[in-house]
Amino acid sequence: MTEPGRRPICAFITLGCKANRYDTAAMMAMVPPGRYEVVDQDAAPAGPVIADVYVINTCAVTGTSAFQSRQMTRRVKRWNPEARVIVTGCLAELEADQLRAAGADLVAGVGAREEVVRFLGGDAVPGPLFFHSEGGSQRRGRAVVKVQDGCDFRCAYCIVSTARGPSRSLEPAAVLGQLAALASRGFNEAVLTGIHLGLYGRGHGSSLAELLEMIEAAGDAPPRIRISSLDPQELTPRLIGIMASSRKICPHLHLPLQSGDRDVLGRMRRPYTPEEFESAVTGALAAMPGAAIGLDLIAGFPGESEAAHHNTASLIERLDVSYLHVFPFSRRPGTPAAAMPGQVAPDVIKRRARELRELGAAKKRAFLRAQVGRTLGVLAESWEDGVATGTSENYARVKFAAPHEVIGKIVKVRVETAQAGHVAGRVAEGEEHRE
Repeated sequence: MTEPGRRPICAFITLGCKANRYDTAAMMAMVPPGRYEVVDQDAAPAGPVIADVYVINTCAVTGTSAFQSRQMTRRVKRWNPEARVIVTGCLAELEADQLRAAGADLVAGVGAREEVVRFLGGDAVPGPLFFHSEGGSQRRGRAVVKVQDGCDFRCAYCIVSTARGPSRSLEPAAVLGQLAALASRGFNEAVLTGIHLGLYGRGHGSSLAELLEMIEAAGDAPPRIRISSLDPQELTPRLIGIMASSRKICPHLHLPLQSGDRDVLGRMRRPYTPEEFESAVTGALAAMPGAAIGLDLIAGFPGESEAAHHNTASLIERLDVSYLHVFPFSRRPGTPAAAMPGQVAPDVIKRRARELRELGAAKKRAFLRAQVGRTLGVLAESWEDGVATGTSENYARVKFAAPHEVIGKIVKVRVETAQAGHVAGRVAEGEEHRE
């Protein structure tokens, strides 16, 4: 029961990807002012928020993330047994009955987020892509803007296309409007994201390259734009040319390689070969020297032999990439890969994932060492004891001495040393902070 005179607390909890982070920000912004005290649990300084209503935005990309989503549903009921629990997101689309059994009072899938908003007393216009016209309620620094949702591909290991539905995109005017609103609120970087971002514009005669050209020309967007994950075949000459010539778009790409073996890629239903992937990476780096390129990898996909694992490691060793995200394969019910023959033993998957992570750590160390002597534009995101920490345009983590007021600003930093997981430097002489 809410105490008399106290506004009830509504706490939002987000699991999973940047698209989920955006959807949470949009839902938070749609709660009527004064109806609830709205809290982002992920930004809470310490411990669980004891709320009257919990909204859990779930993830289903792996078996582990699905388990964590169900676990969170049960956990918040322990935090406050009297709380109302709303569960949305990908797992809500796939496992509604299980989530109700775990304690959810309302389960609203990806296509029903407006039900969550209405439950909280707000208004949301149903449409093909859920969004907030001003970019939602986001923490200062780096904002996320979801410009695309859904996926038309059917990779053998992925359940997300089932949960999110077919690809659809936000009209360019709505994207530009959100960017302008975020810039007016002081955001200096926005990340364009989607479930399959490279499909942006299909259905309304546009493309991601065209959208980037429009953003580049816009005078009221944040000064820095970052794009999230793209498939290698989507790195068209036009897209790379726009990025290479831009003063606004960050020289940073994240590409899902998944495997460096031709046969494994075929079983995964990935639409490229290792040779095509290598050509895409080398071409992007030739156009954008010093750019950061990160890769997603799956270790231990069904049928992956030691030779196939070696092919993956060999390809990565040849590529001048900056970091790796390595995921041990886990069976996801409802996907073709879950029933494939040749399932790899868990201990072998664990060992292969460890080897790839060690290779990724070596790549990251080399990338950070290459930043020494460079002057980077750093978005300051946190501060402690006189030291600011932020992210450069090419995705290096940077620490430097600065006053607290630097938070949220872009600062030119001369890199002096490479350390474990980050570089360190000092504010470049004669460079002012950019609001």
